[in-house]
Amino acid sequence: MKILHIIHSLRKGGAERVLLELCLSQINNGDKPKILSLYGHNDYKEDKYSNVEVMNIVSDDSRYLFSLKTFASAISHELIEHKYNAIIIHSRSALVPLLITRINIPLIYIIQGNHYANPYISVSNSVYYLLERLVVKFKNLHIVVPNYAMLDPVIDTYRMTKGNVHCIANGVDTNFFSFRKNKPNLNSVYKIAIIGTLHQGKNVNLSIEAFQELLRLNNNVSLLIIGQGVEEKNIADLISQQGLKDKISMLGEVNNIHDMYHEIDLLWSFSSSEGLPTVLLESMSSGVPVVASNVIGNKDIIEHGVTGFLFELDNIKDASQYAAELFDDEMLRERVTFSARKIIESKFSIKSMRVQYHQLISEVTNN
Repeated sequence: MKILHIIHSLRKGGAERVLLELCLSQINNGDKPKILSLYGHNDYKEDKYSNVEVMNIVSDDSRYLFSLKTFASAISHELIEHKYNAIIIHSRSALVPLLITRINIPLIYIIQGNHYANPYISVSNSVYYLLERLVVKFKNLHIVVPNYAMLDPVIDTYRMTKGNVHCIANGVDTNFFSFRKNKPNLNSVYKIAIIGTLHQGKNVNLSIEAFQELLRLNNNVSLLIIGQGVEEKNIADLISQQGLKDKISMLGEVNNIHDMYHEIDLLWSFSSSEGLPTVLLESMSSGVPVVASNVIGNKDIIEHGVTGFLFELDNIKDASQYAAELFDDEMLRERVTFSARKIIESKFSIKSMRVQYHQLISEVTNN
């Protein structure tokens, strides 16, 4: 079976990791997947993905609207040259060019982010919603979401039939993100990490506020901010204004993130909304305790007090308190990390995700 995957780019993120894992699975099944990346950016240099075929269309993503015709032409040419059995879309920007592309094979659109729960509205979001609805209206489309709470909003938003909307949880490669017994060196500084694209919905400003509260409880801590995004300068300015340059480091993008999980002692997430965040799954698989905001996506993974801790965004002092407790209580830390690893192995394995996607693709193409 030949499968064409289309995505905005291969920047670090949950959608990109899921895409690459699907391609590995399809290669192992004897299928022939290919990634069509609208832009040439690729942060995934791990050897495990070296056999995945990737074709880039353009190298500059600053003029998206002006490139739509180029994208549509490249997709059409690829479909003419190769007889694909299905197309899988992995980002909103990759869906829009299909409006002006002639397609007569099944389409699957994977929605990773919980856009419907975002507390902020932008003009670009509104435009994307309009264009997405048009694609759904004129194309034979199936949609996949990562948690059940997103099913009804997606069905209502796109006016889909229930049979065309599916829930498949993200999975993590537990061998690649291997578990290490979480015993920080008591003589060193505890490292807290925030990992992800730096945009408004990640609320990194709140994490800095919570970190200042934590310093009152335990001064032997540091905060690592890993990732890039539009809020990068604002975050750097805030760190400087608060006089925290010696305590907070901005690392940008990090290669081989699985190694970084063995260097940190706790993961914080202050997101306003999530789909099913792979960074939480990877952390829990790696033996890193997680303290996260109590929102859809996070609470689908974490059982409060058992596999991690959840806090309300209007009470971020709890985030500081839970972090302090995990650093002070070795037995609590071990119990939480072992329980988290077990839930990842039983409910969020990469094997389960691969099987469900394989079944869906077979069902869609056969019909």
